[in-house]
Amino acid sequence: MDERRQGSLLLGGGLLSVLVLHLLWASFNDAPPIWDMAYHEATGWRFLEAWREGRLWDGLAALSGPYPPWFYLQEMPWIAAAGGSPLLGVFSNLGAMLLLVFSTWRLGRALLPEREAASAAVVVLLFPAVAWMSRETVLDVWLAAWVALAGWCLLESRFFDRPGWTLGFGLAVAGGVMTKWTCPLYLLVPSAWWWWQSRRRWKALANLALAAAVSLPLVLPYYLPNLFQLASRYPTTEQAGLIPWKPYPRHGEPGLDNLWGWIYYPRVLAGYFLQLPLLGLLVAGLLRRRREEQRPLEPSSRLLPWVWLAGGVVVLTFLTPKDPRFALPLAPPLAILLLRAWRGSRAGVAAVLGTAGLAFLLASFPTPLGEFRLALGKQVPDPDFQGLQREWALLQTNYFGVAGPPRREDWRYRELLDSIPEGASVGFLPDLPRFHAEGLQLEAVRSGRSIRVRRAGWVHPEASGLESFDFLVAKTGALGISFTTEWSDEIARVLPR
Repeated sequence: MDERRQGSLLLGGGLLSVLVLHLLWASFNDAPPIWDMAYHEATGWRFLEAWREGRLWDGLAALSGPYPPWFYLQEMPWIAAAGGSPLLGVFSNLGAMLLLVFSTWRLGRALLPEREAASAAVVVLLFPAVAWMSRETVLDVWLAAWVALAGWCLLESRFFDRPGWTLGFGLAVAGGVMTKWTCPLYLLVPSAWWWWQSRRRWKALANLALAAAVSLPLVLPYYLPNLFQLASRYPTTEQAGLIPWKPYPRHGEPGLDNLWGWIYYPRVLAGYFLQLPLLGLLVAGLLRRRREEQRPLEPSSRLLPWVWLAGGVVVLTFLTPKDPRFALPLAPPLAILLLRAWRGSRAGVAAVLGTAGLAFLLASFPTPLGEFRLALGKQVPDPDFQGLQREWALLQTNYFGVAGPPRREDWRYRELLDSIPEGASVGFLPDLPRFHAEGLQLEAVRSGRSIRVRRAGWVHPEASGLESFDFLVAKTGALGISFTTEWSDEIARVLPR
């Protein structure tokens, strides 16, 4: 069997296996979505309702709100088909996974032999952080897919000298920007470096200008009407987090006045994507190549994955807030570098695939040892998810107990909703990962009910804001994150019994 056929079989078999395992996971999972996931699913339901009523396109920019509309547009048919099924998260990311695999494979084929290129395309889906997010209604997997497509077009453009591929780069960036505004940040450094390598920079600029002229009309209909809202919302939401060198506890950020802040994303890539076994294989592979290949600086195309990865880490380091899932667009170059480290070694490639597959299974299904998380500097208990400030994860089967193996949790949203009249304003005191204001709002949207649900735990009990609620939802025991439930206990004590 020739090498190309082997690569095609490996790619197809690996992709099919991953998708089947995702669907198997979803068949066992029966838990309401966590915070952001519930919001994005509820927005998808609103898009579907607007489509059925014939008012989607007229009010698209306003309906999409603070997030661009691409994710919700492609989510609509899956909601129509699957409703509120646990399969929705997998289905809503299906196109993204296919695009991510395809783009990583084509990138790999330009830089690696067939076997290693196909392996990199499979491994990119096996990283635990990518696996966790691929089953949730979040924007980041689609963002990673668009960035990967842009990276492939960037490589094929030959320093922006080829107009067609440069146009493809611009369109891919437009797709990413219509998913999340942060898309250009991942491509800023590699694009600038790629342009600088060109021998005909003015022609490259002209091709880029043409690509921008074609792509901008695709994004401006959303961004122009929402520009002031987006500009005013960011500082209101993040507040002190706009200053990257200061600690920002709400997102577990240590700030940049210490070493932990500067190595935040290297720690993330090592602990949430590679984990200790794959990290060891990467280091061993790089040492192997250094011993076996003593040669001068590699050509620009071979340096591109390093520039892409390092540039993304640098830019993200100065961006707040921070989160491990924000590193998903760096998964393609990481996978390519991992497989390139074992280029030409059948045993090395097999070890990478086997180790990545095992990491995927540990991050997806229960083990005889139960769920575990090994980390240097681990913080226990960690109800506010502050561990990322000082810890270095080595091996873990879950994402702070929020994502991981399937769960079965019933927080009785339906019963709560049945006791609330139409048009009511509801304050929600708890803010647990799966019992929160967005969860009840999602249940209302799914049911076609018109109620408004907001967090109430950060409102002082003597403040006038509480008077705007017709109902308050409370619970005994743990209430969730301290800074969003600061006054929940005090409010609960003054409620009439």
